[in-house]
Amino acid sequence: MRPSLALLGGVVVLSRPVEGLGWFDLDGRRLADDVLPGPIAEGGTSRLAGVGLDGDRRAFVCDTNAGAVRVFSAFRREVRRLVDDETRGGDVAGSIGRPWSLAVRGDSDGLELLVVRRERFRHALQLFDESGRLVRSLRPLGDPHGRFDGLEGCAFDGRFVYAVEGRGRVHVHRDLDSHFAFDIDLPAPAARAVAPVGGGRIAVLCARHGLLLHDAGGRLVGRPIRCGPADDELDGPSDVVVERGASDERRRVVIVDREGERVRVFSLRGVCFGAFDALARVP
Repeated sequence: MRPSLALLGGVVVLSRPVEGLGWFDLDGRRLADDVLPGPIAEGGTSRLAGVGLDGDRRAFVCDTNAGAVRVFSAFRREVRRLVDDETRGGDVAGSIGRPWSLAVRGDSDGLELLVVRRERFRHALQLFDESGRLVRSLRPLGDPHGRFDGLEGCAFDGRFVYAVEGRGRVHVHRDLDSHFAFDIDLPAPAARAVAPVGGGRIAVLCARHGLLLHDAGGRLVGRPIRCGPADDELDGPSDVVVERGASDERRRVVIVDREGERVRVFSLRGVCFGAFDALARVP
């Protein structure tokens, strides 16, 4: 399962594999009824994973079972699908395959869509444009014959692209070329997501260790939010998004845990601002 989050302008979109898409504000108020996308093909199934928001507030979501990236307007209507044609599939450049997570930036006048596939593939981290045309298949460690090994999450940060493998390796690309990689020096990290947090710093969310902060060179510089039974700790987190443009004391960090049942809001210093029930319905 990959319950996933997107954040833009105070709006949080939550993607859950079975329950579908939910829209919230940062205080946990539900903004609209959930959207539960039906299967694309007759007799098929839909299972959602990673989600992102573009500048037009369109939600891009991975439908892993259907092998598609599905696009929903700000009015929650499905307006586009990116799927492979019958000539594509497998470890092939330009293939959507079974998308697992994504990152999106820009809008309909200039969109960049970064798509992650979880398989041990050479072409597991790819950049597409608005139409679904391949822009670049990013190389693992710069090796044209290498393979990514179980990518979980990805993120844009200016000139940089980050992608994290479940085993704890973070790949850093600059201008779409491999820059360097670093490994999380903790046992069985079970990394789930990566996010920029300002000043070149990189946050990695781990299902066992919580939120880890690294500097621009990959050195661990903080563990503001941990996993555990306490009220200010996490329980099996799966995704994180970080607000831009505020001090660390006020910058909101939004994390989904408990298999998509709960969304929690922290500061980057680890202070818990609150939580909301992701399964509650619009009154």
